[in-house]
Amino acid sequence: MKKYIFSMVALFLASFSLTSCLDEVKDNPVTYPANGVDKTGVWKSATLADNEYDYTAVRTLTSDGKDLFYIVREGKPGTDVEGEIKTLFVNKPDSVESLPDVGMFEAFSETTFFGDGQNGTDAVGGEAYLAYRNNLRDFTLQLMSGGEILFTEKVNRVDNYLPTLAGYWEGKGETGKYMYVLFDENVGILGDENNDAEELTVSYNRETGVVTITGNDSGIVVTMILNSNMQYEATIDGETFVVDPVFASDSEPETFTPVKVGNYTSMFFSDNEGNPYVYPAVLFQSDKKRTKFGVAPFIDNEGGILFEVEREPNDDGNYALTVSASATGYSHSRYGMVYGGDSGEGYFDGQKTYYLNLIFFVSAGQFGYTDDQSWFPESFKVTGNYEESDEAPKKVIFDSKNRMHFAAEHAMKTSAGKFLSDRKMKK
Repeated sequence: MKKYIFSMVALFLASFSLTSCLDEVKDNPVTYPANGVDKTGVWKSATLADNEYDYTAVRTLTSDGKDLFYIVREGKPGTDVEGEIKTLFVNKPDSVESLPDVGMFEAFSETTFFGDGQNGTDAVGGEAYLAYRNNLRDFTLQLMSGGEILFTEKVNRVDNYLPTLAGYWEGKGETGKYMYVLFDENVGILGDENNDAEELTVSYNRETGVVTITGNDSGIVVTMILNSNMQYEATIDGETFVVDPVFASDSEPETFTPVKVGNYTSMFFSDNEGNPYVYPAVLFQSDKKRTKFGVAPFIDNEGGILFEVEREPNDDGNYALTVSASATGYSHSRYGMVYGGDSGEGYFDGQKTYYLNLIFFVSAGQFGYTDDQSWFPESFKVTGNYEESDEAPKKVIFDSKNRMHFAAEHAMKTSAGKFLSDRKMKK
């Protein structure tokens, strides 16, 4: 485990040019501010980038005095996710480890919001990191899973901030007063653990720092406030006790609905004469984010490939897009699975065509279209609206591992990839 932790920390530091690398610490020691990442506190997004979410990270103690670290994500106003509040991460007990020599700490969890083994998702563990940046004033917050970066955010320590509550919280007083609340849905049990679950009304007073929870049926009132250790203390009928976040928010896999049919054209899988490989495919649209699409199948991968289209057109009237990497489903005899992605082009409305200029790569390197061009001109041309049939896919679920799964088996099969061995590799 220590070896694994060391390698992940080295990756984290090197990836974001933070204050030091582990092999330089001894020769170039850095003195970090006393009020650092090893102290209880609240950190909040500091970036002005045009992204959809703000993040809040809280380092505190559980009701029994153990280290606690949790991360909350909030949808920004004016975005498709406005009003969405989720707890992404709650650390596993005794998993928080401070690394003062490199100005950071880390925490681990066996499940996260990105996958808890429910609702069609796999159990996705996470490693959370909070570290000083070079200026010794700002911080970087990052959540990873299995070496994959789930998000990275610049954050600053904030004082007198009341973190929004999400996920599952629980606490019990010495006389048995009890609360167990799922703040995502405002439901829970108040007063006594044998009481029935009920709907709740939750309100925040940002000026006084008080959260008020009222049982809609029972009339029981709970007030919550942060203490000096950044713990939430709940008061029920005069008894006050610390409550803890015990689980992240329930995983909600992204669902895609088929909207169009058309033909996918691949130059990467063209034949020896240079004729492109063309096959029928389906265009899917995210039920959560209307600018997010998937085309399936993607060569021999019936799970498809995802891309996101800009909301507004460019000066030429076309819409830029970015592509997420996906397996092609074809395995090279020497280099293993071939992937496509990490590039983009756009949607040309006049041609009803999505142009996906893709880079194809394997573990050993990437392929080149020509000596001077690495990306391959791939495209999906819409030919009509999707019509349901017994053979066609009904829904696709997108999970945190960047895979797409058919809820009904896709009827179309492909057989591409026979000429890949002729491609030149770029090291």
